Formats: sequence, C-alpha cells, structure tokens
Amino acid sequence: MTYSRFDVILVNFPFTEKRGQKRRPAIVLSNYAFNTEHNHAVTAMVTTASNTIWQSDLSIADFADAGLRTPCVTRMKLFTVADDLILGRIGTLSTSDQARLALAIQSLFAP
Repeated sequence: MTYSRFDVILVNFPFTEKRGQKRRPAIVLSNYAFNTEHNHAVTAMVTTASNTIWQSDLSIADFADAGLRTPCVTRMKLFTVADDLILGRIGTLSTSDQARLALAIQSLFAP
C-alpha cells in the first residue's frame, strides 16, 4: 500500500545495535508519486520523549485526529522507510498541523 504526505503511519523500526524491532509512529513527508515509484517513504519521527527535547521539535496539536493516543511531537529526525516495514496508516495530521509542519520542513532546508 502507498501512503500520502502527512499520513501518520506505524513503522516496525529495526534496532541497529540489537536484535528485534519496535513499533513507532512516523509522519510521511514525501508525496504519493515518490512513495509509489520507490516503494519507500521519507518520514519524520514522532515521539513523546520529554526527557530529550530538540529545539526543532514541533508539537502535534490535534494528536487524536492523527491517530495518536497521547500528546506527541514531530522530531526533525528524518529517515526513509521501506514499504515492507510500514504496518499501516493510523491517521492523518490536521490541516493546521500540516501547515505548521510544512513550514518547519521548508525552514529546515532553507539556505
């Protein structure tokens, strides 16, 4: 299945330092065409981690609409994930959260 930009997905993240995987939410940043052509999606990390705060963390205001159970932030920890590691879509960011994330991504890559 292919996902669209701003979908919130559940991903099986493989551990790099040990065996196993952990299920985590992520936000799709790449568009549908890229995701279809490459069978991968460019994503951003979603976390509740309050003990490690990044200056660029962006709170998800409408977390329930996004399919999240608790307040979370989008962390500018970006990665590409293969379709076979994606367990499914759990929600979509609200229009206002989409607009704020789009601006944050734009400023991230601005000169």
